[in-house]
Amino acid sequence: MKKFFVLLFVIVVVVGSYSYYVHQPQENTDVAVEEVTTEVVAPAPTSPSQPSQNIVATPEEVPVEASVEVTEATTTNNDADLSLQELLAKYRDMPVDELGFALLSNPELNGRQAELLLAMAEQGIIGVNDNLLGDMSVMSLAMVTGEMSYDQFEQFLQLGAYVANDESWQIAVGVQNNRRIIERWYNEARIGPESHEQLLRSAIITGSTELHDYIANDKQALLDNYQLASDELDMLTQSLSQFGQFAGEVAEQIASHENPAEQMFMQQNMEKALRLHINQATLLVDYFERRGESEKADEMRAQIEALKAQLEQLLSQND
Repeated sequence: MKKFFVLLFVIVVVVGSYSYYVHQPQENTDVAVEEVTTEVVAPAPTSPSQPSQNIVATPEEVPVEASVEVTEATTTNNDADLSLQELLAKYRDMPVDELGFALLSNPELNGRQAELLLAMAEQGIIGVNDNLLGDMSVMSLAMVTGEMSYDQFEQFLQLGAYVANDESWQIAVGVQNNRRIIERWYNEARIGPESHEQLLRSAIITGSTELHDYIANDKQALLDNYQLASDELDMLTQSLSQFGQFAGEVAEQIASHENPAEQMFMQQNMEKALRLHINQATLLVDYFERRGESEKADEMRAQIEALKAQLEQLLSQND
């Protein structure tokens, strides 16, 4: 399970001088890591209520541009305005490991990761089942680095992308938090009841209220006796505590940032990171209550209130 957390840290919570670690595939669960500096990158849940409710609205589906002729990238004063053709020209020859990190950290790709990777796969620039970051495939990386619509998910499948029920895919589906994609993945990967307990645990770790709700309610598989391993629980609670400690400091760094495009990118991803941790704490409240650990449930409620206050402070910077 250490491998699971290292993968999750690729997409969660690190700003400016904070480092995150990316695992490289080795035998079994051995982990090799590489230290990298980047902005915050995290999935995008929204405000919490009860774990059985849909906390995150399904993202509005956005049509994907058809395959295009690649032209030379033109000079622009605002990289955020680059067309798909220009992005293809800019990234088509980039080595796959560099491309993986660019998808995580480049403001100009914010929200366009799935669009770019789908176009690159359509044109044969990359193989639809290539691994770009560790053992994360093109499709799963597109899901964890940005919003993917259900139509885009289906287009990847039509190109021959395969899905699986492993740690990388549980993260990809969990952080995407799109109910239709979760259901399609569940059926496409031929998942059965034998995986329900692990998926409930994965949902807590990724803060996926949608995955938790789908397994617990749609599949009627809420197991009162399932439990997180001690190392999983320790890592999760420590992550919540440590994130809460530096979130306010990071918000101040964002507010003082001089580059507007980078400032917006950092703020959007910090907001996503806060919402992720709120969802994790919300699911842990339910988890601890089911196990009769009311004191720990109250600790998570306090974490939720603190994180919500930090989220409000961050959002007030836009007022």
